[in-house]
Amino acid sequence: MITGSSYGIGFEIAKNLNNPNNNLIITSRNKKKLINSKKKINSKNCFTQTCDFEKNKSVHDLMLKIKRKFNKIDIIICNVGSGKTCKTGDENREVWQKTFDKNFFSTTNVIENYLKIFKNNKHLTKIIVIGSIAGGFKGNAPLSYSLAKNCLINYVDQISAFLASKNILINSISPGHVLLKGNNWHQKLIKNKSKVLKMVNNSISLKRFCKIDDINNCINFLISDNSNYLNGINIKVDGKTK
Repeated sequence: MITGSSYGIGFEIAKNLNNPNNNLIITSRNKKKLINSKKKINSKNCFTQTCDFEKNKSVHDLMLKIKRKFNKIDIIICNVGSGKTCKTGDENREVWQKTFDKNFFSTTNVIENYLKIFKNNKHLTKIIVIGSIAGGFKGNAPLSYSLAKNCLINYVDQISAFLASKNILINSISPGHVLLKGNNWHQKLIKNKSKVLKMVNNSISLKRFCKIDDINNCINFLISDNSNYLNGINIKVDGKTK
């Protein structure tokens, strides 16, 4: 199951994990986007479920549906998040709440409800949380977003020992500046290519954007048996961003 997977990084992860031997559950608040995404994936083993991961009840209902239909979940990718928020210094109570709902509680809601609904789980489950290098206060991201991602990465670290006792491994991946068609960096490139490329050359040691393959390669490793001794780690996929 992949949260927030009707477009962007989540959708690209879904395409990567599409396999005729496995069931794939893609999720979004937007039913129309989900239907279009399923058509693009074009697999009879791809299932759609609408869910607002910022709302605990919505996540609870989703977990019940999955329990009834599939009885188990082998892999959970927590991808919901957004850096669209106010500038540093312009925060207020509402901004903090919205930013943490989107970037922190959307993940804790999944894990808490998974533990409730699948409490008798006997098989190994792997959870991968998509963080951000902003969680390490790199990249000049807005403060509210950076703090939310920082809390998320530390949550993964701190909850991992407890989850291990439930036969669950949890790790996080923190991408750097990801370039996808239509995303924020793609729009910035269109508007001012020379300025963006100068930023890339000056702030990223490998002097290029993060590709979706960079992220998917890490996911493929973390869901494989080769990573069964890894728990609570955060993998920075940022090309060594300064």
